[in-house]
Amino acid sequence: MPNQKCALSLRKLCMIKISVKFELICYGMERTDPRCKKFIEKVIENVDLSDVLLSYLPSSILYDLLEVTSNERTCAHHILHLLLQPHLRRCKIPPKINTRTAFHLLTARCGSLTHLEIPFCKFIDSGYWTEFFKNFQELRLLNLQGTKIDDFALEQIGLHCPKLVSLNLANTPVSSKGLGFISEPQLSGFHPCQHLAYLNILETDVIPFGVYEFIIYHKNIQKIEYETFDEVLKCFTTMSEAQGHQESSTLKNLNFLNCQGNFTETLEKCTKIFNSLDSISLMKSDLTKQVLDHIPQFQSLTKLELGNSTFTQYTVYFHENVVPILENLGNKLLDLRLEKFKFVDITAIGEHCPKLQVLKLSRILSFCNTDYSSKHSLLNLLDLSILNTKGCRITEETLRLLLASQSLQTIHFQFIASISDQFLLSIIQDNPLDNLDQFILQQCHNITVNTLTLLLSCAAQLATLSCWSCAMVGEASRDQIGQIIKEDNLDVHFQWYSSRLVPIPDDLEELALHAVEHNYVPGILDLFPV
Repeated sequence: MPNQKCALSLRKLCMIKISVKFELICYGMERTDPRCKKFIEKVIENVDLSDVLLSYLPSSILYDLLEVTSNERTCAHHILHLLLQPHLRRCKIPPKINTRTAFHLLTARCGSLTHLEIPFCKFIDSGYWTEFFKNFQELRLLNLQGTKIDDFALEQIGLHCPKLVSLNLANTPVSSKGLGFISEPQLSGFHPCQHLAYLNILETDVIPFGVYEFIIYHKNIQKIEYETFDEVLKCFTTMSEAQGHQESSTLKNLNFLNCQGNFTETLEKCTKIFNSLDSISLMKSDLTKQVLDHIPQFQSLTKLELGNSTFTQYTVYFHENVVPILENLGNKLLDLRLEKFKFVDITAIGEHCPKLQVLKLSRILSFCNTDYSSKHSLLNLLDLSILNTKGCRITEETLRLLLASQSLQTIHFQFIASISDQFLLSIIQDNPLDNLDQFILQQCHNITVNTLTLLLSCAAQLATLSCWSCAMVGEASRDQIGQIIKEDNLDVHFQWYSSRLVPIPDDLEELALHAVEHNYVPGILDLFPV
């Protein structure tokens, strides 16, 4: 049985009490008192900040108290006045906080911040950021995802945040010009942000040449989140031919998306430029034999993601083209993800990838019939995802092989007809799934509420149980599971989406388009790997 809900810790209870009774505890007057507002204004005006009680709390306590208080109530000016102390080292600005007041106090007091997170703040104009970052020279982590930060603000980050290690600019309007401000050396010879190891520029206006220049100027960069590196590699090739020498980088991950035709020359260059790669992703691309034959060159890979385009999904063969890669690299692989393949052999994966911890198989047309007595079980798996199409058949024996690991923490099954109440009962009899934290059953139409009750009675560490569009689990079943969780006081988050009797296309891309047209299943586009 999953863990039962337990009483909150004394530390958490105290923080909640402080947040609810903040005015009484910190200012000496109930907020319901008509005189409270004027009294607090006088205290703020006349009492030195160092004389208030909260100024003696450690930075870590202030950070946690700010988080708890923002969850319990709106953080007005008088609350931020006491929580944003000069010795604060970490700060995250959530939506309930008075943003302008918080920014004013941060710039005036908190110059020693090392971690600052301001995700999805839409209320601050781009011009404000230009002055804001002049005050934080100790920053190591900066999260600006979803804000209106512009290129000129990045210039200030480059000038005033020399110790930055992690920078998240995803979903912002920054462009290659802004990236240049934190890449190119200044007139004084100063190279900005030379300690950067992580950069997220997904869904920005940065062009591939801007990424190329950034990599050239940042020798310590290890991971860049960017849509595709295909054009970036072409920039390396063009510039090396023009300059007469080949640049190199310490980048550890590469993502390629929608690469068409023969791009073997691009992969050949990768081994010379990025000799420290431990992760490579080729998704929705033409995975021809010539392309796949170059993958074994990356001898240090621990993560490999291969996804066919519609053009090559029926022409690439698992045993002929993928198994040779696993024979060369499998002993080091910890994470393997395959998408849109005609055929997959689980036994071969288990044989060549004994250390595998993450396995995701998506849109596989058929699986090799496997004998459960195979010696090549995936005994180290922590995360298993099988995202099927409607017409795909995977046998119970193959599933048993996949579910043999007693270390499994996350399981996600979609469109698997062989998953039934009786089958899962037999699995749990062999493997009680003691470490399972999350189980997602999506469009598995042969399970009933009995499967869910079985999981609630067995999986000791289960924290999230999701049942999405399973035909035989209706509203009555949903209510029954909710009642069990309530009566047994289980610390489990249960998610349920209804199943609608609509025609189900064989191809998941078509299914996703159908979802948009018919408003089918909340968040469905996030659930399908298209």
